[in-house]
Amino acid sequence: MGPTAVAGRANVSVVMPCYNGAAYIGEAVRSVLAQTVPVLEILVIDDGSTDESVRIAEGFGPPVRVLRQANAGVAQARNLGLEQARGEWVAFMDADDVWQPVKLERQLAACTGQPDVVCCYTDYVKRYEDLDVPVPSNPVDQPTLGDLLRYFLILPSSALVRREAPTRFPAWAREGEDLIYFAELSGAGRFVRVREPLVAWRQHGSSQTHQPENLVRARTACLRWLEEAPGVSDEMRATITRGIVEDLLTEMENCKWKRDWEQYWVIRRYLAALPAAPRDHPLLQERILPPVFYAVRDWVGRSRAGARS
Repeated sequence: MGPTAVAGRANVSVVMPCYNGAAYIGEAVRSVLAQTVPVLEILVIDDGSTDESVRIAEGFGPPVRVLRQANAGVAQARNLGLEQARGEWVAFMDADDVWQPVKLERQLAACTGQPDVVCCYTDYVKRYEDLDVPVPSNPVDQPTLGDLLRYFLILPSSALVRREAPTRFPAWAREGEDLIYFAELSGAGRFVRVREPLVAWRQHGSSQTHQPENLVRARTACLRWLEEAPGVSDEMRATITRGIVEDLLTEMENCKWKRDWEQYWVIRRYLAALPAAPRDHPLLQERILPPVFYAVRDWVGRSRAGARS
């Protein structure tokens, strides 16, 4: 029996954390069951849901198995799944995302004969209701530590990892736990990328990514991990820190032009208190007028553009 098959099934455990995911979990589970290579098991980790999520998940029967924990967050839920998984590989899957049927087939094929690979990830699209929007393709196939901490390169729902890898998600991180997990995992072996958008990342109002403080919390967690991580040179630590600060400055400027003032001020206040941020940077010295001023200026600009056309 080969390394990717157990009794006719792929030697893959799917770990699916869920908190009040009744609206989407059925579609998520069905997309796993529709894989061209059947999985060994689907571990739905219920994180203290108060809706019908557990009932819906249990209704599928084997290979779905529901594990319950008091509400402790997605990191702890994924860690519980890693501890309970029986497969050689673990595929993470959020309860509101969707897989293409050939996702696992493509990933397992990419890992065949490569024992040094600890993670295989795919490209993905963003799903708005029933509209799938392509995500700009990144040029990185072999991400560095800095890439993994600075950029959201790997969607957890796209990742297939070796169960034997000792890395776990940091339960202390309020956000950014996935960035830290993959950064730490990169020290255990090689990553492989499948350049196909085989996952739909669902976008909706209750997603954590829509909260204004999410980005700052994620960067705070990454910087804390970077400061404490063994084996990272001072030079590398300083380079990655500078890169994270530059990314935040860029995002702050983007928020200004998008008139997303709530996010703008969350980032600016954070940078103002961050020792690594340059106090004399023009963006941190810039005077910002009341939002109504920009609203009026934008309206005037649109009116003039309409008159010229």
